[in-house]
Amino acid sequence: MSRRNLQKKDAFTLVELIIVISVVSVLAAAVLIGINPLARFRAARNSRRASEAADIAKTLQLYQADHNGNYPPAVLSLTPNSFSMIGTGVVNCNQHCAVVSSATSCIDLSILASEGYIASIPISPPGDGVWSGALTGYAVEKTGNGLVSVVSCDEESGTVSPAATSTAVIGATPTASATPAFACGNSVVYSGKIYSTVAVGAQCWFASNLDAGLRVDTVNNQADAETGNFQKYCYNNDTGNCSTSGGLYQWHTLMAFPQSCDSGVSFSVNGNGTYSGMCGSYSATVAQPHQGICPADWHVSSDEEWASAESFFAAGSCSSSRLGIWDCVPAGTALLLGGVSNFNGRLSGSRHYLDGSTNWLGYFGYYWSSMPNSSAKAVFRHLSFASTGVYRDAYERGYGFSARCVHN
Repeated sequence: MSRRNLQKKDAFTLVELIIVISVVSVLAAAVLIGINPLARFRAARNSRRASEAADIAKTLQLYQADHNGNYPPAVLSLTPNSFSMIGTGVVNCNQHCAVVSSATSCIDLSILASEGYIASIPISPPGDGVWSGALTGYAVEKTGNGLVSVVSCDEESGTVSPAATSTAVIGATPTASATPAFACGNSVVYSGKIYSTVAVGAQCWFASNLDAGLRVDTVNNQADAETGNFQKYCYNNDTGNCSTSGGLYQWHTLMAFPQSCDSGVSFSVNGNGTYSGMCGSYSATVAQPHQGICPADWHVSSDEEWASAESFFAAGSCSSSRLGIWDCVPAGTALLLGGVSNFNGRLSGSRHYLDGSTNWLGYFGYYWSSMPNSSAKAVFRHLSFASTGVYRDAYERGYGFSARCVHN
């Protein structure tokens, strides 16, 4: 090939290279336009707003289900056909929120977190406003017919409007006549969890251990519970154990009493079968039935109801007044998880009243009754992996034991 032809070939290759570079540059620009990061960030933030508004709405719905169809007091007191910013603030409540007209119409929903329905009230990602616990960037609307919705105050241009993504509507407060009658076997929603129910003889029980309240480390005593705010232990401080085996409760918590009721307090028996005692300045009464921290229309299982349940499955002797004795064979097997009763008793272990240690998960299950016994103890039942019977005794009220609720 001649030198002249080689030079022509070199020139042609250079042109080709320039064309290729130009094409790549155009394609790169197109790709950059297609993945506009600003649009992506906006879409992600709006998606988060939609999800968090729906979470708040779901939490309100769970609260409503647990409280005979009623919303938290702050929602019930809202003016119909109005929006209110969710937050603890008392001024500037309409800041950066077009739907909220009043600067003082903040609504404090912290009760949802304090009662364990949600870890914390969500705070909107920044957009038009910079949000905080005082002004969360989410608002509640209550319509004239009682419908409640949760909306995001912020939206970002170039994405779907919050009317389509950030509004979560839940039902109005039902009237008493709209609430169906409970039948044993129906599920019960309480404190954000769903409980199956089971008939044992003439009684209707939760078919799983109670798991409600805010978790506290087992090294601590549980706080006073008479105000309606209460705590629970999770075995080994692991919330997963609460999810599968339920919470562990000191007796005063289960009964919704002050912590001082756990020791040094003698309860006297009244003529009507109730018990009374003074826990410091607090006058404590164990009613019959006693609701404690169980949901409305339910109560803490009594010693008599435990006696009835174990005798229902006993094939021989079954003393209801025994102390420190295994009896009522084979009721222990029947009441365990997988037993014929469908009671599903779990071997959830316990929390020791002296050092806060947790012990015996998978080996033993301890269940409080509402019955006090002596100045520091209360009556309980004990199920075991190694026994077909049921143990009855009285231990210090500071122990952390499992709990079951019974329908009124």
